[in-house]
Amino acid sequence: MSSVSERRLRPIYDSLDCGNSKKALQEADRLLKKQPNFACAKVLRALALLRLERHDESRKIVEAVVAELPTDENSLQALTICYKELHEPEKICELYEAVVKKEPTNEEFLSHLFMAYVRVLNYKKQQQTAMALYKAYPKNPYYFWAVMSVLMQGMDADETSLMSRSVALQLAERLLLKMVSQNKLEVEAEVQLYLIVLEKQENYEGALNLLNGKLANLLRAPNLIKEKRAMYLQKLGRWKELTLFTQELIRQDPSQWSYYETHLEAMFAEIGCPAPVDNGDGAIPVSNENHTSTNNEPVNSNHTDKPDEPPADGQVENSEQKAAEGLTAPAEGGADGADAVGPAATARFLLQLRVAVDGRERAPLLAQLRLALALRQRRLPQPLPIDDLEEVVRFIRCYGDRPCCFSDVEPVLALVSGDQVSTLLELSHDTVELNDRGVPFSPAAMQRHLTWLQLCQHYSDSGRLGQTRLERAAELRRFHLATAHFSEGLLDTELRPNDHYLTLAVYCLYDEWRATRQTNHLLDALALLQCGMDSSPSNFYFKLAAIHIYHLLGAAGAAYTVYNTLDLKSIQLDTLSYVSSRHVAAQGQLAAAQLVFNTVLKFFNNVKDTTDCLIAAYKVGSFQQIPEFIELKRRLAHSANYLLTLTDCILLDLTSVASQHAQTLELLRYSSLCAAALSPVQWDQLRDNRDVAVLPAFSDTERRQRDAATALSWSQDLHLLRARQLTLRALVTVLRLAPPQNGDMEQVRQLAAQLAEAARPADPALLEDGTLQLSGPLPSRLPRLLRRPHLPLLSRLLETAADLVAGQTPTQAVNELLTLCERLAERPPADAGPAELFEEAALLTETVGVAAAVWGALHSWTAPTRPTGKRGKKKKGAAPAVTESECLHNRVVNALVALAQSTSRLVEETGASLTEQSAAQQLGHLSLGATAQEGTLRDAADAVRRQLENSYRSSQRELAKVLQYKVEYLTACLL
Repeated sequence: MSSVSERRLRPIYDSLDCGNSKKALQEADRLLKKQPNFACAKVLRALALLRLERHDESRKIVEAVVAELPTDENSLQALTICYKELHEPEKICELYEAVVKKEPTNEEFLSHLFMAYVRVLNYKKQQQTAMALYKAYPKNPYYFWAVMSVLMQGMDADETSLMSRSVALQLAERLLLKMVSQNKLEVEAEVQLYLIVLEKQENYEGALNLLNGKLANLLRAPNLIKEKRAMYLQKLGRWKELTLFTQELIRQDPSQWSYYETHLEAMFAEIGCPAPVDNGDGAIPVSNENHTSTNNEPVNSNHTDKPDEPPADGQVENSEQKAAEGLTAPAEGGADGADAVGPAATARFLLQLRVAVDGRERAPLLAQLRLALALRQRRLPQPLPIDDLEEVVRFIRCYGDRPCCFSDVEPVLALVSGDQVSTLLELSHDTVELNDRGVPFSPAAMQRHLTWLQLCQHYSDSGRLGQTRLERAAELRRFHLATAHFSEGLLDTELRPNDHYLTLAVYCLYDEWRATRQTNHLLDALALLQCGMDSSPSNFYFKLAAIHIYHLLGAAGAAYTVYNTLDLKSIQLDTLSYVSSRHVAAQGQLAAAQLVFNTVLKFFNNVKDTTDCLIAAYKVGSFQQIPEFIELKRRLAHSANYLLTLTDCILLDLTSVASQHAQTLELLRYSSLCAAALSPVQWDQLRDNRDVAVLPAFSDTERRQRDAATALSWSQDLHLLRARQLTLRALVTVLRLAPPQNGDMEQVRQLAAQLAEAARPADPALLEDGTLQLSGPLPSRLPRLLRRPHLPLLSRLLETAADLVAGQTPTQAVNELLTLCERLAERPPADAGPAELFEEAALLTETVGVAAAVWGALHSWTAPTRPTGKRGKKKKGAAPAVTESECLHNRVVNALVALAQSTSRLVEETGASLTEQSAAQQLGHLSLGATAQEGTLRDAADAVRRQLENSYRSSQRELAKVLQYKVEYLTACLL
């Protein structure tokens, strides 16, 4: 394109880049007046129209330009962008296919065609295009594009098509062997592709030979060669060789933890050791006869003469030196190296390594503890006369001033038996150094103190310390204030080193709430979290905990405010958005819910991220990343979070906005999401992409409970998704019937039957709430949906509508329908919490909204058949008699209106009651006495109370407004 044309297009590009589509449209119109046949200007005008939501106009322009088949780069790129934003990547393929037919040897067009096929994952076409490129322009990248395309055909083959997979992989290998024989492999990426092909064929011996050959010289990353060699030895089951190899790797880099894990795994595999014994509850079996002390005697609570004191440094050194001397003595088994692999050899190796690194690296000592734990799990004797408790304490003493200390040592705390816990805590506490005021005097001392506190939390040891949970929370708050000066000078984006004091305090208060169910403990936790968020604005632990607790209190508005500060991006919108997206609408915050839904759906609907990464990987030759990007794309495509958010979003649109039936039909007509929501669901491929392990769990028991709660909520959410999908399908099916034809009502009856079936799950566990944990997910909405007759009401409503359309008089069905309305109008239990009250009110509001839309559709079909007189004229004779069907129709309308009005009263009373309770709450046990501290905490508590009150009022207003709309909607349906 000439520089003149580029200069004329520049204002359009700038406006589009700035997001000013209206100005871009004006600039395009101005240019087209001067040059009406300027193809690129036309396409940019179409792009501006597309971004202004004028899709039909945009599509007409695009089709007209494509018919002319421009071949200039700017026009083609603009057309590509249009098709991407229309979510029609297959049209990009058609465009470049036509262009390549016009200029079959154009390298640039062939490259764009290849990348177009990459967008739609058409591997066969990719291969053909890449080979055409290589024949015309014999460059290595094009050839390896073809090889990668063949490889992907094999990897993408159905698991049942083993022949197709094998043939594709063999073809990829032959293509590579051809380049090897001609000495044409030039760069590291090409050798890596060869390794990938061998790995997919499970030809690990061939891969090892490659690493031992001259091609390995092209691999520039030494760690890659080491990791690959270890992996291949593991796959081949050459355990002894792998054990010795990882030993050498550990000597070269004692800090690389993954080497130790592989070494231990290989060693146990070589000796044919059985898997760890697990009795089903996660407990580690303890065998005193195998657990020896330094005196080769069973370990008990009196393992030292002075259990209240840590081992003296001299004793530790002598013990370690004595053990090292014993291990360096000639080993049994002779000089043939028969004992080179095994627990004893590994123990000797690790102890010698500990002495060599002299405490500079924590990995050798940690590996020794992991070895001791693995031996105990497998009921094998310990090869060294070393006390496990002493070694755990040694690790804490050496590395307790590091933030990672607790996470390192926590997995091996199973080595400490129940009667040794008090000793462990006492010995660990002796490493803590506090000043005269009883607070840490340096960052290192603070971290040692935090390590000890985390150990106490692991054992739930507030009772052992002579403190209640509330006293401990107050003390932790005092430590947080006293160590605040260690955070001076840090940026707002950095976590504060003393933040963990508040995290532990919040866990104490949450545990107290679980034990007593007194709301004031949650309010105190929120006050602490507000203080934490004020002093450490980037601490996501505080934010996630606050969102969790606000939702427990039914304050979705306050939770949404905190959720916004998380500023979730990209994949986080799949893994973390569930913390609010599944509850904000369910607790009455409908406007906030719409914002959350739109943000999440925008990410899922925009496939640009994964597709562009895939294209970039081909361009730069990062072949090992291509399968990873494709797997990411599939993971997003089968995300249950996406489908549930999409369904919730459309149901919210169709049931909350309209006050008359015409508006509902208009919303359905212009909804661009319905097609995606109603497409067939591959239930067996749905994935739970939630990241539920962000907040820490301090013990195995907590983790097991969290895992159980996560599994239960996943099962419940799947059933909830089925129920909501059925509700949406039934609603959309009814709204699209205008008027119903023969056979249409049969589909409605089928959906009604499926809804009735969904209301009676076969598994009673789906009605349970699960265990509540701060580190786990909130309860699913399913139990609340199934405990009240929401689904039976909708099912019966659909059946009744079908009967009325068929000309029947379903008196019994209407009576059952009225009974269901009365049951739903019953008040929740008196002891219901704020979350339960608002969730029930929001659920009733949605049910009324769906019922109104269904009955509005029925009214639109039957009302035109009723004779009406002209306005302004008096008619002679009696008014036309009301038929029995019309009478039944009106009875249903009146019952639904009564349900809406009852729900409206519930919303008003709930909002007023909770707002009053929140305003009356006083800060309790966390008042620390010092004026400055108390004032800071009271300010935070006041801010929390305001957030709660605002949220309750907002939910009340929004739900009441929707219910008012629905009363108008239903009243208009009277005949």
